[in-house]
Amino acid sequence: MTFRPRALDPHEKSIALDAARGLTVPESAASHGLTAFQVYEVHRRLKTLLGARTVTHVVALAIAYGDITHEEIKGKP
Repeated sequence: MTFRPRALDPHEKSIALDAARGLTVPESAASHGLTAFQVYEVHRRLKTLLGARTVTHVVALAIAYGDITHEEIKGKP
């Protein structure tokens, strides 16, 4: 397994949660008041940070590392 230097910051976590919930890039951008390009940039940063090849892989690794939980994905506190 690749060493990960840090946990996701709150902004990265919220974008990863959007992906885990099945939101598209435009939907995620609209919900955060961002442009689609900004969301794509967060996705790129997350892939680099986690050593992932796809956004789906980002979600899987974020769950595996404990950065996001099933309860958070489902919207439970």
